[in-house]
This record gives sequence, C-alpha cells and structure tokens, in this order.
Amino acid sequence: MYRFSINQFLISILIALAFTSFLITRYFMSRAPSITPGDTKRLSELEGVISQLQKQIASAEENEKTLKSQIDVIQANAREINARNEPETDDQSVINGGHKVVVGAHPEGLLDCAVMNRIKIIGVIANGHTKVVQEGVVMGQRVAVKSAAVGSRDMQDCIERGVHTKPGECYLLANYKVLKEIMMLRQLNHRNIIGLLGMCVRSENSSPSITERGVSMAVELGEPVQLHKLKERSWPARVEICMQLAGLLEYLADSPMGSVALPDVRDEQFVMMGDIIKISDLDDIYATEPSCDDDKKCLYDGTETDIKCQTNTRCVGMNAHSNLQRLNTLFFSPLLSDSLPESQRAAVDKILKTLVAGRLDAAALKLKLEGLLT
Repeated sequence: MYRFSINQFLISILIALAFTSFLITRYFMSRAPSITPGDTKRLSELEGVISQLQKQIASAEENEKTLKSQIDVIQANAREINARNEPETDDQSVINGGHKVVVGAHPEGLLDCAVMNRIKIIGVIANGHTKVVQEGVVMGQRVAVKSAAVGSRDMQDCIERGVHTKPGECYLLANYKVLKEIMMLRQLNHRNIIGLLGMCVRSENSSPSITERGVSMAVELGEPVQLHKLKERSWPARVEICMQLAGLLEYLADSPMGSVALPDVRDEQFVMMGDIIKISDLDDIYATEPSCDDDKKCLYDGTETDIKCQTNTRCVGMNAHSNLQRLNTLFFSPLLSDSLPESQRAAVDKILKTLVAGRLDAAALKLKLEGLLT
C-alpha cells in the first residue's frame, strides 16, 4: 500500500516554492529595469523560507529513521514473546504412554469437564453389570470413556424394583467404581498400567449424553487382549510380554499404595498398545493383605502356603503371591509352554514349576525370563 509520508509532503512544498521562486526570478530578470527595493526584499524573504524548509525536511528525515529503528525493535521483541508463548503443538496435545493426547485446563494436565464434554462417542467397547466402556474422539484423538452404564442389568433391576426413592441412587455403586478407578490410576504409575487422561465429576446421576453424566473418565485406548492372538506371536515377543507382566507385578508388590492385589483377574481386563500390554480395569483392586485363617495359617485357594501369619493376623506377602499364581494361569503358562524352542523347554519347565511352588517372586521371575532371550 502506498504511504504519503510527511517528508514527501514537505518535499512537494519545497519543489513548489523553488519552482515559484524560479518563475519569479525569471520574471523580474526579464523586467530588470523595473525591480524595486521591495521586490528584492520579498525575494530574500522567499529564499529564507526555502532554507528553513530544507532544514525542517532534514530534521524530519532523521526523526523518521529513528522512529523506524524503534518500530523494528518493538516488532522483533513482539515476535520473540509470541514465539515463547506458542504451544509446541498446534493441537494442544501431549504424549502419554506413547500416544498423543489432548490436554485440557485441569491443573494436573488431565482433560477437564469442558474438554470431556466435547468427546464424540463413536462406539461401545464393553458393557458390564455396572459400567460401560466406550470409544470416543476428542480433537482428533481416540480415547476410551468409562462411566456408569445406564442400560445395564444391575441399573435396570435397581430402578424397576424401586429399591431407592431417587433414580440417581441406583447409580451410586457404578459411580463409586468409576471414582475408585480414577483414584487408583492417580496413585499408580507404571508403563503396564493404562494411563488416565481425564475425568469429570458432576453428580450421582448418569446419562447416555457425555455432557450430562455424573461421573466419567477418559483413559488410553488399546486393543482388547485375546489370548489366542498373543499365542500366535513369536517366541521372543511372548517372552517379552511375560517380562512386562512380571515387571508390573513387581511394581504392584511395593506400590505407593502398598501391596496391591488383582482379584478375579481376566484377560479382558488387559489391552495391547503396540507391543506393550497394559491392565485397563482397576476398579476391583485393593491394597490390604488378607487375614490369616482361624488356625493362623495363610491359605491360597484353600491350600496352605509358606507365608507366615503376622502378629497383626495378616498374611503379608499373600497379595504378591496370589497375583503371581493368577497371572501364571492366565498368561505365563499358556504363553511360555506352547510352541517354544526345544532348547528352551527344560528352562521354561523349571521356571513354571518353581513359580507354582511359590519359590519365585516377581523380580526373580523377570530375571529368569530375561535369561531365556540371551
């Protein structure tokens, strides 16, 4: 865009005055005999005005240069400030567990209610007695959403029987489980535990609409584990999965919550995110060691173990022992016993027998499994 500056305006005046002076001079020179002292005085005054204008133009040019330099400095500072304030990604996202995740305004970096409201539910992953797990998308990112299941059998039975006077009271158990899982995930941090991405707590009610649900949470989205597919993986891949699970149990045996138990653990409680296996359902876990029986013995599935009853009548170490036995039945034995190299069969049999006998803890199991790959 063309800009008519003060300098250009003054130069135009100067040119006009100079041209006028030239014409007047030519006129008087052509009429030299008629020049009077008054004409000479006016010419002198005109020359003085022109000289003064020249000085003003020179001063204006210098001021304009100074002003332009100051503007350049201000613009450079503004660009630097904007660059520092811009987020590293234009979609306001971070990496969580190897996956890009949208971040809301929650002080802990979790999605808050305002962002959770924008989740678009695109399908159902699993439907339980009290909870539903759905797949959602928010700002281009896929997440798993957990909340009280409005149409579940337990919820419908409660409403139809009129056990509670308020419909919202029928969702108390389901909402409690969602809240418990939120609190568990906020306390437990391990690569083989699903990552909590966001949460929203409004009331005790629930609703099919994400914007009206009393309690909801968003977690990382993975592929549900199917044991037969895991067994189709290569031998090193299966050993690696077992090593990850042993590492998870080692962490749970001495977590910030204490020794955590995984009761009634099933393969559908796990997901795969790439080559990483993660437990994704934690609403039934607890961190209290079981009590000894009446004979001061510590039993697992009705069988006495080597764990001693403590003075507080607790079987300290039973949670870790139970976790190993349950995951041995669920994952370790099936993944390590089938289609293994003959050269490894003797070592694997010894590991599994020692594990069943209760003579291996999770840390020792992980070391033994690492030895299978060397």
